[in-house]
Amino acid sequence: MRYTNEQNALNPENFTIEIADNIFNRVRSLVSNSDIEEGGKFIGNIEEINGKVLIKVDSYIDSGPNVNNTRHQIIPDSSYQLKTFRLIEEKYNQDIEHIGTWHSHHCNGLQHLSSGDENGYFSTLNKSTYNVDYFFAMLVTGISYSKLQVKFYIFQKGLNEYIELPHIRIRRVSNSFNVNVYDKYLQSLEEQNIKARNSRYSNLDTPDNDYQPRWYNFIIPKRRKISVQDELKKFIIEDKKWLSVQNFFKVNLYNKPSEGVYWKWSIWSDANYFEIKFKYPQHRISEFATIECIDTKQSILIPLSANRYSRILEFIDNLKSLNAKEDVYQKPKTIYNTQSNPVVPNENNKTSIDLDKLGIKEIVVADKKWFKRYFPSSELVLKGNAIYWKIKTPFFLIFYKYPNGKVFNPANNKVIIEFYKLSDIKNSFKVEKLYMSETRHLEFKSLIEEADNNYKSDLLKLDNKDDQDIYSE
Repeated sequence: MRYTNEQNALNPENFTIEIADNIFNRVRSLVSNSDIEEGGKFIGNIEEINGKVLIKVDSYIDSGPNVNNTRHQIIPDSSYQLKTFRLIEEKYNQDIEHIGTWHSHHCNGLQHLSSGDENGYFSTLNKSTYNVDYFFAMLVTGISYSKLQVKFYIFQKGLNEYIELPHIRIRRVSNSFNVNVYDKYLQSLEEQNIKARNSRYSNLDTPDNDYQPRWYNFIIPKRRKISVQDELKKFIIEDKKWLSVQNFFKVNLYNKPSEGVYWKWSIWSDANYFEIKFKYPQHRISEFATIECIDTKQSILIPLSANRYSRILEFIDNLKSLNAKEDVYQKPKTIYNTQSNPVVPNENNKTSIDLDKLGIKEIVVADKKWFKRYFPSSELVLKGNAIYWKIKTPFFLIFYKYPNGKVFNPANNKVIIEFYKLSDIKNSFKVEKLYMSETRHLEFKSLIEEADNNYKSDLLKLDNKDDQDIYSE
């Protein structure tokens, strides 16, 4: 990898990127309705004055009707992109230039440019037909609640390194009237190409040996929908064969409108009886299924790969071992009292802890309001002298612990954050610390998103060791 953070000719302070608002709208619409890599070619202009570089990104040309893209690579329709670029150049703006590209890793969890991406960008930058000295790249690493998670990179002709730009160097701007005209034209072309891509798969009832992409209700709502059951047929047949040789009880397959398609079976652990649900993706084929213990509410995501059976057995073994010890998922004995003057009782209810006297009332009330908004199932618990919030994400059980002590001083104390992997609680533990400042909620949410993304990326790396991510210009 030739990425560098060192101070060199590529100083982030020397770059300003102006990106048209509608580019983000188009990217968000495309990525949120696709489970394979997407991308496009940026067009605009680059100005350099006294060492300061301004890159104006006006629009992008989509990957074309004959793009070859999967969850691990994207090879655009280069002839379409060149033809479209020449048309824009001739009809709308003679000074327009190809200035970079964007593509997504939202479907595979990779949080950085691959070696294929790097090599492709360096190759494009050093071609004689590439007319500018810089190459701007945008990588979409994920999408959460319709918000894009993006990274920005700069490559320079003649250098063998590149840098990542901080978001402070990016400005969202409105396009001029002339740019709006050809941006709308390019958007209409993109919609036509999505229609062509849809029709390419509209007559397929089952996926190929590896994978067939799907776009559900995107742009063309009248096209024939492929049922999820058809796409799941391969997995259901494989799972039925595997389940038939396991020592499980009452194994049945269900298909309910409210829950989708799932297997349900029972297991015995010592004197306890557990019901397990293995649920397939409901709306479209994604990377993950969900396995859940109905009795304890413990659940994790499992990649739909050849390794899913070992992960199912690991989940069950972990469930049995937890049952042998104290069950961390049982409902806590003490929960936060929502009185106006909050008092947290101890476990034997003989004494109470007055949050006012500890100087923590305002902190806990503010945290409660935030946690109940973003993590509705969160709970405030007292265990011994410890007061903490318990939060569950798809991958982690998290404890948000206030510092112990007779009197709290938010300016000098830190909140302790403990992460436990749901897939292996006994052997996993990670600690982070945050000052009890006004920014603690944003910092905490950022920690959770980073941990979830890293864990998802690690899962995919384990299940796709031989896959290579390739981007070709």
